Amino acid sequence: MEVTAKRGLFWYVNGELLCFPVSSAEVDTVGNNHRRFWKTLPHSLTGGMSYNYFPRGRVELQHGKAVVYLHPTLCTPGIDTRIRHAFSLPDEMQLSLKADGSRHYRSIQKEQEG
Repeated sequence: MEVTAKRGLFWYVNGELLCFPVSSAEVDTVGNNHRRFWKTLPHSLTGGMSYNYFPRGRVELQHGKAVVYLHPTLCTPGIDTRIRHAFSLPDEMQLSLKADGSRHYRSIQKEQEG
């Protein structure tokens, strides 16, 4: 059975990647939007925090390659392997990490700790 690479959103919550992969064929009901998607999650996952509390990112599939946009604090050794596994990205697929320190990926948690 062939595994299909997936795109989607993720957050880094209490040391764990909280991933929401979707196949390219699936309709994206939340517009790949962190804020809208977070509102659909149960309190047990969100802890009542706002969508931008935890560092977050997204996986996009473009021209047969995976591009991962993520908060700079998430660019740690092994994060690529964890994302590859969670989003079913084959080893032979090129994966690029794009650290995004803009306001778009700002997280409250890291600002308070830093």
